[in-house]
Amino acid sequence: MKKIVSAALAAWAAALLGAAGLEVRVQDRELELPLEGVILQISLSGPTLPGGMTIKGETGADGSAVLEIPDEFARGVLGAQFPGYETARLPVRPGASEILVEMNISGVIEGKELVVERKAPGVADEESGVSVAMDKKDMETTANIGLVEDVMNSIKTLPGVTYAGGWNAQPSIRGGYPSQMGTVLDGVYIIAPFHWGGAFSIFNPNMVESAKMSHGIFSARYGRAMSGLLEVTTINPKSEAFRFDVINSTTSLEAFAQIPLGKKAGLFTGGKITYMETLAFLNDEILKSEPKLGETIPTMPFIRDMYAKLWFTPEPELSFSFNAFFGSDGIGTFFDGTTDGIRTVSSFDWLNLMGFAAAHARWMPGDRTAIKALAAYNNNTMNFSFDNAISGTRAYSGSFLDAFDTTYDADDDGLIRGSSEYAMDGIDLKVDSVQTIQQLQGKLETDILISGSHIVSFGADEVFQFFTSDQDVNGMTVIGEAPGQTYYPVNSSLNLEGNRVLNTSAFALWSFGNENSTLRGEAGIRGDHFYLWNKNFAINTWPVANPRASAEWTPIRDEGMLEALTFSAGTGFFSMVPLDSLAADEQFEIESFKIGPDRSWFQIIGAQADLADDWTFRIEGYYKQYFNRLYFTNRYIYNESGEPETLTYDIHSDGKGFSAGFDLMLQKKNGRHFDGYLSWSYVVTKYYNPASPQEEGDTSAYGEPLEEWFYPSFHRFHSLNLIANWKPVSGLTLTAKASLATGAPRSKPGDITATGIEYNEAIIERYTRSETYDEGLRNGISCPVDFRISYASYKPGSKIRTEIYFALEDVFVNLYKAKGNTSFDPYTGKEIENSDSADYNIGIPTPSIGYKLSY
Repeated sequence: MKKIVSAALAAWAAALLGAAGLEVRVQDRELELPLEGVILQISLSGPTLPGGMTIKGETGADGSAVLEIPDEFARGVLGAQFPGYETARLPVRPGASEILVEMNISGVIEGKELVVERKAPGVADEESGVSVAMDKKDMETTANIGLVEDVMNSIKTLPGVTYAGGWNAQPSIRGGYPSQMGTVLDGVYIIAPFHWGGAFSIFNPNMVESAKMSHGIFSARYGRAMSGLLEVTTINPKSEAFRFDVINSTTSLEAFAQIPLGKKAGLFTGGKITYMETLAFLNDEILKSEPKLGETIPTMPFIRDMYAKLWFTPEPELSFSFNAFFGSDGIGTFFDGTTDGIRTVSSFDWLNLMGFAAAHARWMPGDRTAIKALAAYNNNTMNFSFDNAISGTRAYSGSFLDAFDTTYDADDDGLIRGSSEYAMDGIDLKVDSVQTIQQLQGKLETDILISGSHIVSFGADEVFQFFTSDQDVNGMTVIGEAPGQTYYPVNSSLNLEGNRVLNTSAFALWSFGNENSTLRGEAGIRGDHFYLWNKNFAINTWPVANPRASAEWTPIRDEGMLEALTFSAGTGFFSMVPLDSLAADEQFEIESFKIGPDRSWFQIIGAQADLADDWTFRIEGYYKQYFNRLYFTNRYIYNESGEPETLTYDIHSDGKGFSAGFDLMLQKKNGRHFDGYLSWSYVVTKYYNPASPQEEGDTSAYGEPLEEWFYPSFHRFHSLNLIANWKPVSGLTLTAKASLATGAPRSKPGDITATGIEYNEAIIERYTRSETYDEGLRNGISCPVDFRISYASYKPGSKIRTEIYFALEDVFVNLYKAKGNTSFDPYTGKEIENSDSADYNIGIPTPSIGYKLSY
């Protein structure tokens, strides 16, 4: 009777004040199943409601309820309660017409809950001027698409991330080299989290709970990154019920399960395998097509990944977790063809093995102190082999005879050294390489709550890397200047046994304020030291200190449509040692304290407006200065005749550079019928390598100019992304993903010219083309557009959810392709047809399908 009277009074009061319907939808956060019977309660306050008002309701079979609330109120809080789930609380803003409530399964730990007044920032927490975070739901449409589903498909659409093109999971973050982005998975530094040499990442969206891209002044807790830190957190099993997901997509089969192990422990485990071998069977055995894929691609591209995460909480104050990952990828190709009398037989094999295992512990000895510890082992082994053999004879072309008939002999007889053709037997190349990086990581840190909104933190971590490399190159290379070039045999080996690297770090920081504070932020300092040695030599460096500070100021809250206006600013130093330095050898003649880690100084300022109905607008501007940047240059060793005989490298750490730009993001979240975002990044980045070239036309080891300011190869002025999700009816989602990016730098090609190269007392006809850096040249604009349609359904009362999707990537590729320089055949001089595509594509829109069953 009391509930009926309360509801009647609330309805009567709402009618007097003028009421509007607020639709509340409630669903399970992980399974996205609507929850029936959820108890809802809205508490309202305001000048016209001096005594406050409480409105109650309950969700129906579709997980929704419509509550009548008055038009005139200042503040409101919605509470949702359901047995077995954590109580959810969300703000209710004036003018809101709908609210989505996602509820989590309640924790299984029993006993007194420890509460602190200010929590340390979590992995999924988004901070203005520091990071942009995406949870599983945010990545649902953009990550689950393509031949290989990948969290990086979502990360690449965020502000501050430069467009990287297809089949490339290594973008530039605010002007930095892609390798300057640090990566952390569940707190573990990952060496190279990529499959197929960087085409895709190991971050499977079906095992990831959240991903945070810190492209601003991120915390001094982390190092080993200069231009962005990607923190990926996997699903943490916390349900008392067994759960599983089975996913079948275009190229792979996946399965993941959450398994409760009593009330204080749980296991999340699963894996992924690709099955492209079926394409070979379909082509070779069913369609009988030629050439046979089983012969040209004897090892079809594959990925094999496994992951496990175990947690155990014996006491509320103490918890442990263990996680492990093993991944592999590979491909093998074979070619045997004859063109104009020249037979080429080549083979390529790639095998990449990676994995890590880690143990985590968290202890709260008091309600104001938390201590965390981490120990991890990481391994990455890359096997690569290439074999190319050329044989046969080819006739000289008429243009070559006209140009060189009298160059190599005095007779103008239409022959060169008495012959109208030349043999190419023995111009072979064979490369074998095995590289292994092993890494041990240890970290200890503590957070101490010193008052209601102030936390001080201290910590230290040690990263030890052990590097081995066995590379052998045997074949022929061209030396000298035309005319008079000659083939020269190359038989080189680089066998590095036991390069060891020790990276020691420590940090201290102070965090102040909380989510409701007008002013909040963090100030800290991190110290890093780098030391490399093996049995023959050692390289020591000076320690570096990296102070950092960032702050957010929210002077306005709850003013009409404006829920909050936040200004942010920050500055900080960052450093890291490039992974390439692991290959240092005594032949490079490096002296201690002559080189050091790459460093940058980063400043940022921004503003964010949180608007009604879950709209957010953010804009940030930044400037980054690079100094002590490492780069390699060629160093030739000449013989007594003055000809280059040996090639080695010099290492320099005096590189410079700068990056400046701004980003903006307009986002709509949790919409009943529409959500998505628009991101735009503008960046100007230039670098400078002061070293002088030894020979005319010399560049750095990566083809960058010397003694000249230049745009790096990955630079694009503009990167624009639009993600739009339209939900016309329950369960159906139509997604459009569109990108627009200005072109990357394009070198200026010279003319294709013929040259004769001496080999076995004969002259081989060969063509070359010089390319020089040109600041004004760019590839064509990139503008891929992807479409995705998905439908999710559930069977009431069964806890079973199914989803199916179909997608097309690069829908308009047949109408427009970004253009770059063309390639050419070095033995004929003819340009290769359709070789001017600036972005990787297969020439047609790429379809993908997927089916997911969840329980």
